[in-house]
Amino acid sequence: MSFYVTLPSDSSMHFFPENKISHFKTQLPSPVCLNGEWEVGLSEIIYPHSWLNVNETNNYFLYKAGDGNISSTVKRTIDVGCYETMLDIISAVQLALPKNPNRFTIIYNKATKRVKINAVQGSSLHLENLGELLGFKRNAIIIGNMKSEFVADAWSNFSVFYVYSDLISPQIVGDTQAPLLRIVRTKGKDGETISQYYDRPQYLPLVRHSFQTIQSELRLNSGDFVPFERVKGGKTIGKEVLMTGSRVASDVLSGENFKEAVKTRSRESGKKLAQKAIDRVQSMVGKGQYKRKHSPECVKSELELFNLPGTQTVIQDGQWKQFHPLSNVFDNAPVEFHISGSAEDYIDLSQTQLYVKAKIVKVDNTPITKDDTIGPVNLFLHSLFSQVDVSLNDRVVSNSSNTYPYRSYIETLLNHGYDSKTSQLTAELFYKDSDDGLKKRTEFFKESATVDMIGCIHSDLFHQDRLLLNLVDLKIKLIRSKPEFCLQGSEGFKVVLDHVSLFIRKVRVNPGVILGHAKALEKTSAKYPINRVLCKVYSIPKGSMSFIQDNIFSGQMPKKLFVGCVDNEAFHGAFSKSPYEFKHFNLNFIGVYVDGQPVPHNPLELDFSKDQYIRAYQTLFVGTDRMGQDRGIFISRKEYKDSNTLFGFNLSPDLCSSGEHLSLIKHSNLRLELKFSKSLEQTVCVIVFAEFENLIEINKSRNILYDFGN
Repeated sequence: MSFYVTLPSDSSMHFFPENKISHFKTQLPSPVCLNGEWEVGLSEIIYPHSWLNVNETNNYFLYKAGDGNISSTVKRTIDVGCYETMLDIISAVQLALPKNPNRFTIIYNKATKRVKINAVQGSSLHLENLGELLGFKRNAIIIGNMKSEFVADAWSNFSVFYVYSDLISPQIVGDTQAPLLRIVRTKGKDGETISQYYDRPQYLPLVRHSFQTIQSELRLNSGDFVPFERVKGGKTIGKEVLMTGSRVASDVLSGENFKEAVKTRSRESGKKLAQKAIDRVQSMVGKGQYKRKHSPECVKSELELFNLPGTQTVIQDGQWKQFHPLSNVFDNAPVEFHISGSAEDYIDLSQTQLYVKAKIVKVDNTPITKDDTIGPVNLFLHSLFSQVDVSLNDRVVSNSSNTYPYRSYIETLLNHGYDSKTSQLTAELFYKDSDDGLKKRTEFFKESATVDMIGCIHSDLFHQDRLLLNLVDLKIKLIRSKPEFCLQGSEGFKVVLDHVSLFIRKVRVNPGVILGHAKALEKTSAKYPINRVLCKVYSIPKGSMSFIQDNIFSGQMPKKLFVGCVDNEAFHGAFSKSPYEFKHFNLNFIGVYVDGQPVPHNPLELDFSKDQYIRAYQTLFVGTDRMGQDRGIFISRKEYKDSNTLFGFNLSPDLCSSGEHLSLIKHSNLRLELKFSKSLEQTVCVIVFAEFENLIEINKSRNILYDFGN
């Protein structure tokens, strides 16, 4: 069995922007997992013949004229460029030498391909790296009459190049070891695209049996990368200047004086070269336009006419499966689910959906009437449950507290805008209270009608995209809220759950990927970066005018923080009050301190009585990474003051708390300080919503590890 892998140097620029023609990494569309012994060989290579045989490393030489006027060594250079023949290079050297042609003479014998140089007595020519092109040793010093030891070759530095790949083990290459795949002999002329096909590839043992990236390198004898990429828009050396040498030679053979021939041909070549350079630059960027010096060239996606999007082959199939509770649902009894892990399927936790059918009845189980004033609080689907525990292989990985409704409500309130709040979130019975939301929700439940709701679970693992490994059991436990918390209106009513189920999306993964994961687990663990949320609650007694809480978090610091105040009775459950009415309570000062220093700015000083609270309102957009973007949270300025007074603090160092990267972990102490312009008329609960960067790991034995404490 065999297969081909094609590796274009520019196919993975969005993964590896530093890729060049001579050294690049290729991201394959899916992992390759191979069993047994495999070999790899180079069957074809296509490359541009675009390097310069005279560059900044070999375009200079030194000379001493020895004419009595110059006592020191003089350095001269020839133009960097692509010289087609040795005569072109020799002519360029002659142009750079002293004007007296009798002091240095350079002759090229086409038959023997040797160069003969004569330096008159007292003169010397130091060829430096240029000597290798002329057939001499590097750093050769010409004194008197000397003939090159080797054949002079304009392309001696580029006769071959070496192809390396990280798919094979290092081979002995000269005095070192390197993963050499093949030696390629160069062909063609400057500007051509060369294709070399090998009927009999040289096969070498494959050392990596599971991979999704392949690294390739093309190097010269010196170990340097093949310089395919030329500097565009720079010095232009066309055929006019490269043909100057042959024209001078023809003139001399015709009997003309060498010095005069050089002058004449140089003037002609210079004029043509200048015009050609101008024409080339104008053709590159357009007449009257120019490119900024440090701006790289790019290609518009509209012109990428020959590429297709990648094809995913690792996920073969997926299906939502419905799971029912372990036991019947009773009043106030927990609802538990157990999803066993199978060997074939992974679980897409981000697509988990909680489905509930509920109705409101009187405490004696009789239906409510149209005269009863009772309805559900906002976000009723999640308000039904005070706590949600998530376990992997019987180890709890969620925060065990009775603040699940507040976590759900704050995440819903701040992470969604107008479109979702007026459409898909109504499936969870989210209707803004400022817009007759209670009345709209109550309409669904009139005369004890059964209402169905569906939505995602607000738990850390369900807010990340990585698939849960096979053979991992998942348990979810839902603990009911009190009726007086989730209902609003008159007393004497309760909620009956007619149906509760989970829709879990199980994913069928390519067997090769499963095998690759199993091998990778032999060396490391599967990693699940999560945004762990903690909700803490503190009480401020009636009559207080300030609140200072040290060590709200001691140890790892959160990357995001939201603070809000609610009525104490509403927090613990009261039919007459909404638990989600975040009021300002005449707060006029709020500050967050880390190790005694205010973060991320100085404390806010506010005056809600005079509508001086705009900086507090703005913190909601800074805290949710929405500032300056065309993404809102559908909370007006007035609604913020009336019932949505939350304060956001983005504590991430780069203000990218919602980014895909991680930040440095910082261990400190966090203090919260609040002040009020008037004494509190009732006891107030302070809700602190904090988000941390943490990691859950699963090893090969399916043991669950994490870097936080519950």
